[in-house]
Amino acid sequence: MRGQQLLDVDLALLKEKGYVTQTPVLVVNPEEMKEIKITDQKQVAENDDLVTVSYKS
Repeated sequence: MRGQQLLDVDLALLKEKGYVTQTPVLVVNPEEMKEIKITDQKQVAENDDLVTVSYKS
């Protein structure tokens, strides 16, 4: 399951203008989750898993 896309951005333009391109990730319903595992990678690429979630039964 993937999260909901909220917006599209031009990362190349942001980098060109000197903006930081780090992206926050929000978990809005943690009470429904049994376990949340967050990657320990410092950099990720498109479609890499950032968070793995298992839901309560």
